[in-house]
Formats: sequence, structure tokens, C-alpha cells
Amino acid sequence: MSIALVQSKIGGFATGDTSVTTNSVGYASTTTAGNVLVCVCWATANNAIPTIATPVTSGFTWALQTNGSATFSDSGTPTYGRVSVYAIVNAGAMSATTAFTASKVGSTLLEAEFALYEFSGVQTTTPLETSAVTSGGTSSAPSTASLVTSNTDLIFVSCITENTSETIGSGYTLGVGSTLFGVSQYKLNASSGTIATAFGASTSFWGCVAHAFKSGASNGTATPAGVGMTSAQNAPTTSGSAVVIPAGVSMTSGVSAPLGTVSVTASVAGVVMTAGVGQAAGQST
Repeated sequence: MSIALVQSKIGGFATGDTSVTTNSVGYASTTTAGNVLVCVCWATANNAIPTIATPVTSGFTWALQTNGSATFSDSGTPTYGRVSVYAIVNAGAMSATTAFTASKVGSTLLEAEFALYEFSGVQTTTPLETSAVTSGGTSSAPSTASLVTSNTDLIFVSCITENTSETIGSGYTLGVGSTLFGVSQYKLNASSGTIATAFGASTSFWGCVAHAFKSGASNGTATPAGVGMTSAQNAPTTSGSAVVIPAGVSMTSGVSAPLGTVSVTASVAGVVMTAGVGQAAGQST
């Protein structure tokens, strides 16, 4: 199953001193159930590294990803920053808005902002294959250690810097950016191997996180939601039938059924349908 970006949107913004909460912003359109949702949070501050609280969306729980938070410190300016990446795997359809709170020690400037992404085609159970983080990077392009993968993956990389902009790395697509000098880049359906995560330009101070999410498995057969089916093996090729299965119905067809065997029990949604196994030729029920 191919991974695709469904939608992305820059989120809420806030500025203050000790603690700030962004305004609430949602996706441009209701998300599709089963997709993976990503929320990238950035915060910058004077005099202290800010903390970022888990984003809040009514009816949903965001999870900070492994190696999901990175920081930078420039004591000379002084400027400090943090980026944190949260996700909801196999999410329900989301129409509610999202916000988060950032805080720090002291009453000097504090700013916060976030971005939302929705990706389809990502594995719905334990999709995170690997991740990496680098904090306190200096005088180089923001990056982490390379990601070593064994699957076709979504590669998602986010950084926080002192620059007003950051260029993307080779082979990446630029995500929605932040006014706080944060940005993300991603690769869809990246082949397995050793994958570099670097952005495209050097910057003085930065932090960076990178995550590889596995694509969902596909056998090339579309099955309606709620339907379970085991297909026939070695069934006679001289006879056949066509059955339309309502949502929620499970069907098991005959295995090595003799010629002329017919056995069908049909029912309302949620009840099993079974084709006969081993009936004598010409018998039916």
C-alpha cells in the first residue's frame, strides 16, 4: 500500500512570557479513519529552553514519538528552542481543533506554534520502525544519525533552528513551515536501506528529530470493511457461484468440495456465511 500525504496545515500560534497556549486550529477537512496523524510543535524562548506539553484535541490522545523531542541553546543571543513530534496511529476521523501549551522559567519572550499532517497508507499497528534525535547541533545542516530501515517507509524529519528559513535535503519534500524557525521535510515510500536525514543548509544552532513509519501491508485484494473471507482451495472449475456479502458478514467457502456440492447459509450483517464441505454430489441444503 502506497503512503500519501492527505493534507497538512500550519496550526495555532502564541506569544507571551512564562507560559503560552496556542489558539486552537484543526485540519482543513475531517481526517479519514485509519490514517496516521502527526502534530509537530515548536517553541522558542529567551534565557531558558522551553518545555512543550502534549497537544490537546477533544476525544483524541497524542503520543510523543520515540526520540521525539530535540533542543538547541545559544547562550550568546540568548535564544533557545525545542521541537517535539506527536502522532496518533490508526486515528479515528478527526474534526476537532488542536492546541498546545509551552512554558519556561523567567518572564522573557516565549513563542509557540504547531503544524498538522495526515498520511494514508501507514501501517495501523506499531508503524514506527526507527527514529533518531540530535540536540545542541552547531554550524552544520540540521540532521540526525541516518535511519536504517527494512521496509518501505514514510521518512519524517523536523528541526528547530535560529534561521528564518531552512532548505530541504536531497530527495525530500518541504512540509508546512513555522514562523519560529522550525520546519519539516518528508519522503513518501522511501525504499529500505540507510537514509540520510539532513536538511539542505548549515545553520549556527539547531535540534532535529527523524522518524520512519512503515507502510501498510497489501495483498492486492480489496475487502469491504468488517468482512472476513477465506477463499476456496482446489474447488471444481466446472461450477461456480457469485455471492454479494453485506458489511460485517464473514464467509468461509468450501475446500476440496466435490462437483455439484452446494451449501449456503445466508444471514443478516454480523452472522457467518458458510459454504458446504464434502457434501455428496447433487445434495443441497
